Amino acid sequence: MRHKVINFPRKKLKEVEKPKKRFRCHLSTDKSYEIEVTFHKVHRYFVCSNKWSKSHYENVILGSSVELDNGKFEGTDFNLPSNISLHDYSRIFLSGMCKTDSELFIKFISQAQRFGFIKNYDLTEINIEFGVVFYENEMSREAGHMGWYNIMENDDHVSLVGTLFYKYNGLTEILKKFQEQMNCSIVLTHIDKSDIAIKGYPWNKSSQSFFDNKLIFYFQ
Repeated sequence: MRHKVINFPRKKLKEVEKPKKRFRCHLSTDKSYEIEVTFHKVHRYFVCSNKWSKSHYENVILGSSVELDNGKFEGTDFNLPSNISLHDYSRIFLSGMCKTDSELFIKFISQAQRFGFIKNYDLTEINIEFGVVFYENEMSREAGHMGWYNIMENDDHVSLVGTLFYKYNGLTEILKKFQEQMNCSIVLTHIDKSDIAIKGYPWNKSSQSFFDNKLIFYFQ
């Protein structure tokens, strides 16, 4: 006697999405390109809020300081009064430039398909514009100075623009670090938002659409 074999449809196993981290260390296996940058303009905009009643003063700016915005302070340290903290709207704006090997830079950047237009330019010198957003120091070992960049095509040149999320360790460090003329290294990568938990702090300080068409850089 022959038995008929009935094949029951198998349930397709649901793919489990790998949990994402808020921070990601720069790995030696990452595709990256390091540039040396000189920021010749550093514009500070510091505003303060009430530290102890932060939930009530979330959007209330209590004051600012011309001395701080100008990067001037007496002595070797500067500390805000115990009841005052930097408001989330505090920013630093950096303008500068870097020199690159145009051929190597174009080869690296053009690997990201959206930047194919840069092949039409000589990128020996590149204008750079960064905004700096501060976030509170965290215990995570991977928390660091990470940012998001884009390449913008202007009338006759190309600019590298981005936002640096800088781990805040007090005003003293900030005032000493961000001074004209400021020299630093920046490591550009091809890493995008798909590898980062952008809904978590500090990325939730920006809208979700902010991360569209942007890649990660590391500030050193």
